[in-house]
Amino acid sequence: MQKGSPKTSLFARNLRLVCAMPLFFGVSMCLVHSSVGRNQPPADGRRNRVAPVNFVSHRCARVIGRFLFAVLVLGSALNSAIPVRAQTAINPLMTAASSAAAQGRQHPSYQVFAAQNALPTISTPDDATLTINGAVTINVQTPASIPAKDEAMAADQFGISPVVLSKILERISSNGPPAAPQFAKQLSSAVLDYKYLVAKWTGYHPPTGTEELKTKTTALQVLQAGDIDKAWVLFMALPRPQAPAGLRVTNAGP
Repeated sequence: MQKGSPKTSLFARNLRLVCAMPLFFGVSMCLVHSSVGRNQPPADGRRNRVAPVNFVSHRCARVIGRFLFAVLVLGSALNSAIPVRAQTAINPLMTAASSAAAQGRQHPSYQVFAAQNALPTISTPDDATLTINGAVTINVQTPASIPAKDEAMAADQFGISPVVLSKILERISSNGPPAAPQFAKQLSSAVLDYKYLVAKWTGYHPPTGTEELKTKTTALQVLQAGDIDKAWVLFMALPRPQAPAGLRVTNAGP
């Protein structure tokens, strides 16, 4: 659901409140003067004549009331006419992780890795259920409630730890669990990302005492905790080897 700008809503509420207070006061004064004019007999004894002060006050109260009512209507119209904006909280790490993962998956090494590492078969009997290799069933509507035994079995099917699987399921469901087919696709992709990153970070051997070695240690730690997003960001931030400069192609001859 989209909500209006907080400043706009606050302005409209304050405008209506400020205008409403004099309106209520004016109406109250109108009623008081009207009552006084009816119940207090005139000094000259004539009952059909209203005291001038009461008549003037009553008329002023009506004018003020109409003016303030128009202001209230105008304030409501302005509040409705101002375009609404969605107040969306943006997580910088998730944005960076999505960009890093998208770039990493396009790399030829990732595509070769995906072709060489088959994942368990995930079937979707319905929109709320996943079956992994026909052995374990996961309800995608309540992935956090999966029994520990089933979670351990599912993790074993993927060749990952239950901690990592739990983190992956939590990540997929963070914005509301998708339907089972989409959930299965994201689950397979996350498991493949995890295995690829573990292989790449494990095979990465920076010089001792360098910042790159510290980064490798951090990356393996976050992977062990199931934080694939952070591992992607660290991986894509590594310095890439530059193409050698000054090369010249010569004809070697026959």
